[in-house]
Amino acid sequence: MTDRAIAESLYQLAKRFGAEEARAALLRRCWLAQAFAPEDDPRPREFVRHRIAQAPVPAFPLLGRDALDAGVAPGPQIGRLLAELESWWVAAGFAPDRAACLAEMHRRIA
Repeated sequence: MTDRAIAESLYQLAKRFGAEEARAALLRRCWLAQAFAPEDDPRPREFVRHRIAQAPVPAFPLLGRDALDAGVAPGPQIGRLLAELESWWVAAGFAPDRAACLAEMHRRIA
């Protein structure tokens, strides 16, 4: 499991269950995969579990208030804009920080 896959899994689970439950759920999945793996399975599960335990849970840095502050009128367009920005942020590997996300939002609404 790559760092990117861990981050994406943690992010998606955290959206539904919160950060700590996301980490616990992903660790449980790893334990279950190990329990049902053949004994000669060479995959280093201990290493993956350690990376999951240490990985930060990504949090999308923008809110609807940010769009309002940028001049976007209240309504469903804010949700659509934030969903597009969130998809862009995830596709970028969660790397863009708040400033980069705000800059991308301003670029899109200009």
